[in-house]
Amino acid sequence: MRFLKLILIILVSVNIIFTFGNPFKTIYKSPVKLWQKISYSTPILDCQFEPSCSNYFLHAVDSTGIISGTIIGADRIIRCNPAARHYHLQSPKSKFYGDSRLIEYVSYEKKLYPEYKFLKYAVIPGLGRYKLGREIDGLFSFLFVINSLYKGINHFEDNPYKSGIYLSIGALFWAGDFYGT
Repeated sequence: MRFLKLILIILVSVNIIFTFGNPFKTIYKSPVKLWQKISYSTPILDCQFEPSCSNYFLHAVDSTGIISGTIIGADRIIRCNPAARHYHLQSPKSKFYGDSRLIEYVSYEKKLYPEYKFLKYAVIPGLGRYKLGREIDGLFSFLFVINSLYKGINHFEDNPYKSGIYLSIGALFWAGDFYGT
């Protein structure tokens, strides 16, 4: 019964997102803007990308909407790992900013991989990225998704709300994995 209540809460939240649109975007983006105030005040938290992951997320939410923008932002967070520079150095199309940050703006073009069997590999978190030659991204994706789902299932009896947050985060990163592959 608790699981049904959790599903109902998620469905009502999604309905509110679609109903209220722009005013809700401002509230939705406020934690990210708070993070920017904190992270921009210290060089320790500098992002290796230009635009930074938080700016990338905000631009994606503004351009595509809350749901798809969040999925695009989750994909970027998965790709923001220590191997990102290695992958960009291998690509001849990669560009670097003056201070050696990786330039990657929000792209809305469809990625077509003709011999890629999408559903076969995207069901297991990270396997699609692994099959496309981005092994570290696949590992990060697998760890994000499995850890969140594991914590969500373990906290279900103790605290269904905390469980719902973990399960939502896991589903978000899994959706980002589908988008990224």
